[in-house]
Amino acid sequence: MLKHTLIAATLLLAVGQSQLQAHNLPISEMMLVADDEYLHMEVVINATELTFFREMDVDRNGHVSLAETEDWGEQVSRRVVDCFDIRVDGQVVDADVAGLVPNHNTHHLTIRAHYPVDVAEASVELTSRLAAITHGAHLVQVVYRTPHDIQKARLNPSAATVLFPAPAVGRLAESESLIQPPTATSTGPRPWWGRLGVALGASLLLGCFVLFCKKNR
Repeated sequence: MLKHTLIAATLLLAVGQSQLQAHNLPISEMMLVADDEYLHMEVVINATELTFFREMDVDRNGHVSLAETEDWGEQVSRRVVDCFDIRVDGQVVDADVAGLVPNHNTHHLTIRAHYPVDVAEASVELTSRLAAITHGAHLVQVVYRTPHDIQKARLNPSAATVLFPAPAVGRLAESESLIQPPTATSTGPRPWWGRLGVALGASLLLGCFVLFCKKNR
């Protein structure tokens, strides 16, 4: 729990500046952070972009109050999280924890979810169907952080899927395992001309030795 709290704080700081920039724009900011046990997701969305915002805004002040967050938090978080399909190495994964973080009296909602999966050496495919519950040509700006790198993408209704490949370290380890050791030098029999050369050399040495012995008698 403490680990998730620290990661959540990091996510909030990371998207804070982007949230200000996208205050009144049809843009949601998503942060994906991978560790050795979970894939953490945070989405900051302009609540007024939601097709059901008028139902949430009971007091009609254009903001999401604390009471409205308490009444709608679980439903909103689930509807937003369900708009994103996450596949790890081709397999669909589901969030085991999802919830709405209260941003009192603002236009924005912060939704967090945690997926129990190790993506250290895996590809991650993200598909957004957020257009189904938002107005117009809604965009999702995605930042994917792993211990190895940072990748970015932008999703929209006409390009709603992005594939983040497995980290390079994983691919390098796999390719290195395919390298074969060098072939040992052959120790088979020598060819016939090699054996003939050895025999002639031995005969020449023997003849020289015999001649030397005769001269010294």
